[in-house]
Formats: sequence, structure tokens, C-alpha cells
Amino acid sequence: MKIILNSMLGVLCITVAINAEPIHDAARLGNIELVQAELDKGVDINSKDSEYGGTPLHFAAYGGALNVVKFLLANEAEVDVGNNQGWTALFYASDEGHLHVVEFLIDSNANVEWRDNNLRRADYHSRNHKEIASLLVGLIEESIFKS
Repeated sequence: MKIILNSMLGVLCITVAINAEPIHDAARLGNIELVQAELDKGVDINSKDSEYGGTPLHFAAYGGALNVVKFLLANEAEVDVGNNQGWTALFYASDEGHLHVVEFLIDSNANVEWRDNNLRRADYHSRNHKEIASLLVGLIEESIFKS
């Protein structure tokens, strides 16, 4: 069973690496130098990959690469951009359990009330990560009671 799972994970990693553009792979891996090199070539900081419609910020959030998340936002990447499923970077960080990235995105004014194409917010996708879910639900409740 373990061998099969490792093989499946290997295929998944290879598939992700083949289908994403270089800036997206670099962002996911936390490689600021390669991200900068792609930007220097004229690649748009908010460019979407051809398969999922994810931006470099989506990929950095997915990979938990806080250094790249900070770099991209400091260089005017848009924090609230939906991919083909309507997921923002906050969704990816929440789903993957990257609390440090979630906190930074929230501090960068990520919209915690954003809904994906299935009308779910990031708190739904954080259900396996109690600390993140609690943080997001608290912020959503706070904004509701302010209204």
C-alpha cells in the first residue's frame, strides 16, 4: 500500500511540474530568484497557468512558500484572484494547512468572505486544520456582526 501511495504521489508531482509554467513551479517551491528571473523576462506577476488558472500567488500559497507570497504581494500581485474553480490563494493556504501563509494573506487584506464556484469560503476548505478554520470563522463572524 505504501509503495502504491508513493508511486501515486510521484506521478502527481511530475504532473504538476509538467503542466505548470516556470514561474508557477518556482513560486510553489519557494524560489524567489527564479520567480524574479521570470518577471525580468516580462512574465506577468498575475499570469494564470494554462491548466488550473492559478497565479504564482496561488502556487506559493499551496506550497506554503511564505517568502514568495511576501515577495509577490510586495511586487503588486493581486491577493484576491480566483482560479478556474474560484479559489484564491487563501483557499490553497487554508486547504493545505499553512497557517503562517493564511495569517499573512489576511494581514494583506485577503477577502475571507470570497466564495468559490461552489459557493464555499476558505473556512470550508480548512476543515482539517482547526486553528485555521477557527481563525477564518472568527473573522467571518466579526465582519457579519459589523454589518
